[in-house]
This record gives sequence, C-alpha cells and structure tokens, in this order.
Amino acid sequence: MSELTVEIFKKELEKGLDKGFEKQAVLINSAFQAHQDHFDKQVDDLRNDLKTDIIRVEAKVDKALHTEIIRLDARLIRVEQKLGINPAH
Repeated sequence: MSELTVEIFKKELEKGLDKGFEKQAVLINSAFQAHQDHFDKQVDDLRNDLKTDIIRVEAKVDKALHTEIIRLDARLIRVEQKLGINPAH
C-alpha cells in the first residue's frame, strides 16, 4: 500500500513539475518576445530617423550644388564677356 502511495505521489509531483516548467517556459518566452518587440521598434525608429536625416542632407547638398552651379555659370559668362567670346547659351 505504501508503494502505491509513493508511486502516486511521484506521478503527481512529476505532473506538478511539468506544469511548473511549462508555465516558466511560457513566462520566459513572453518576456523574450516583449524584449524583442521593444528592440525591433527601437531599430525601426532609428531606421526612420536615419532616412529622414539622409533626405535632409541630400536636400542641403542639392541646394548647395545648385547654388554653386549658378555661381560658376555666372562666372563663366563674365569670363566669356571679357574674352569677347559669344557663347551659344
């Protein structure tokens, strides 16, 4: 009779431990997923910020290049006028 009680106790203990391990695994997985989601959001935010910064830099470079082209074109016209060259503008 005591063997049966010990055997039942062992089985019940194993069931309880299995349930506890399953719950622990679910909690660990949930925590990991929450951390991963938070990390993914941070990466996405950073990626969006970088895209915005790149667009701003490209716009500033384009504006600076356009200004420089206009300045160089005006300079070329003055040089051509001083040399008496009649450009086909």
